[in-house]
Amino acid sequence: MLNNTQWMNLRFVLLMTVLVIFSIVGTAGVGAQDEPQAMLILRHDPVEVAGVLGATWSADESKILSWGFDDTARIWDLNDTSNPIVFRHDDDVLGARWSNDESRVLTWSVDGTARVWDVDDPENPIILGHEDFVQGARWSADNTRVLTWSDDNTVRIWDLDNIGAPIIFRHDEDVTGAVWNHDETLVMSWSFDNTVRIWDENNPGVPRILQHERDLRGASWNSDETRVLSWAYENEARVWDLATGDFILLPHEDYLGFAIWSRNDTQVLSWAHDNTARLWDVTGDDAGTQLALMTHDNFVLGAAWNPDETQILTWSLDSTAKVWDPENPVNPIILPHEPSGFGVRGGLWSADSSHVITWGGDNTARIWDLANPATPIVLRHDADVRGASYNADESIVLTWSRDNTIRLWDVSEL
Repeated sequence: MLNNTQWMNLRFVLLMTVLVIFSIVGTAGVGAQDEPQAMLILRHDPVEVAGVLGATWSADESKILSWGFDDTARIWDLNDTSNPIVFRHDDDVLGARWSNDESRVLTWSVDGTARVWDVDDPENPIILGHEDFVQGARWSADNTRVLTWSDDNTVRIWDLDNIGAPIIFRHDEDVTGAVWNHDETLVMSWSFDNTVRIWDENNPGVPRILQHERDLRGASWNSDETRVLSWAYENEARVWDLATGDFILLPHEDYLGFAIWSRNDTQVLSWAHDNTARLWDVTGDDAGTQLALMTHDNFVLGAAWNPDETQILTWSLDSTAKVWDPENPVNPIILPHEPSGFGVRGGLWSADSSHVITWGGDNTARIWDLANPATPIVLRHDADVRGASYNADESIVLTWSRDNTIRLWDVSEL
């Protein structure tokens, strides 16, 4: 485990190195002093397409789990990054998740398998086979079972003590997502067959079907599981009352990218290729009323509430992110990146809502002090940045990129 003293020593050594580099670059007349240097760079094998797809901290922040298009997931011990634990598939790894005690890792891949790896024995995984790409996988709460879904039109529940007899739920087209309900008695899945289906594993042949007109993009239960929010390759999201089968329409002018519930389930935030994000009332007599319209100059790629849901961050293919007051959405704070074909790909809030991190196709992640957004801290990669996250006390930022690297940045003094 990397303790506080070790972090301090590592930061001091890296800071001295950076200062030497800055002095050399400064002598050469290149103005790179404004951009901090990564304190640590972790490299996957070189690939040309998508590089590192994701990364996440261990609970004690002493390790990093990453995965990508070099057909591997990897665990990096931050005390010694020279010899990561490598979990190897036969094609691109699309995702990975720790088990609760972090003794195992679940991965899934374009090679048609999900795999459960023992961290102490990475050569002998449990292989959970499908007939096509495995699009995703989840642990059960106690880590004894795994839920997987695939382009082979199926969702499967695997008992890890008896993988030869999975429970299989079948759609008519590719399955693009699935999730358990709270007590794991039901599974909700969605598919390119235009349906959301709710399955009881004790009766897998007779699902509850919520019908759309086009391919499903996603779905989620509300907190008490009496309603479902779903969205498809059509110009609307829907909020379904499971008791009656009725639904509320939340219309856009082009197809939906995503939609999310507010914490108290009274509102929905949606965004679409009509260059807007929209906030909706979804309860009572005003259900279906648009509360706020937030606009960009190109497709809105994502949105997120701040922790107390008083502000909304949006990001777009127009290479900007914006911070909105949803009660008065007319003069947002604009957070510009350099123009690129990928725009701003993601964003997240600091815990106290004072800062925002955004990342995108201009090869940077940027930390914005919302009290002074004119001078962001720029964290630079060599290709577009695919994601970022803080550690628990927000002193370190983790970023990953199509340049096949994961980078750690000390932002405690910035």
